[in-house]
Amino acid sequence: MGKTSLAKALARAMQLRFARVQFTPDLLPSDVIGSTVWNAGDGSLEFRPGPVFTNLLLGDEINRASPRPRRPCSSPWRSTRSPPTERHDGCRARSW
Repeated sequence: MGKTSLAKALARAMQLRFARVQFTPDLLPSDVIGSTVWNAGDGSLEFRPGPVFTNLLLGDEINRASPRPRRPCSSPWRSTRSPPTERHDGCRARSW
């Protein structure tokens, strides 16, 4: 069984949200965190969360990425808020 299949099955069994990041040399921090984009419809900025806003995150081939995109993956574990907007999206906290 592959890493992704195992992680998906684990997330399903525990009723968690799952996301996967394929780390490549050209990966940017905003690819992991998400970014703020302009919504032309209502003229406002809108935050589009990246895969780090999940309960179970699989980082595949993380050793291939530079340290810069790896940092956002550990940042939310140290805090309840994540950059760039310092907002918390309400990922369910689990106590075991």
